[in-house]
Amino acid sequence: MLWGRAAGICSNPTCKADLTGLVEQGNYNVGEMAHIIAKSAKGPRGAGAGGSDSYDNLILLCPTCHRHIDKSPDGTYTVEQLHAWK
Repeated sequence: MLWGRAAGICSNPTCKADLTGLVEQGNYNVGEMAHIIAKSAKGPRGAGAGGSDSYDNLILLCPTCHRHIDKSPDGTYTVEQLHAWK
């Protein structure tokens, strides 16, 4: 459902990279399902016992945006902002 609703495109509105590769030998995906609230309470945007793997807590991102968002200082990308992107 995440891939379909994101149309295979990075959900970062300043990126919008196509996350599928179409080649003669076969197709492949490079997108990543990223947690909005980290799986671990100590992770990026972590809270309480951590976030779930449910659709509501996932966002589709390209590998570069995923790493950039998770490595940025706390508060740079909020849970609310990521939900709005989704």
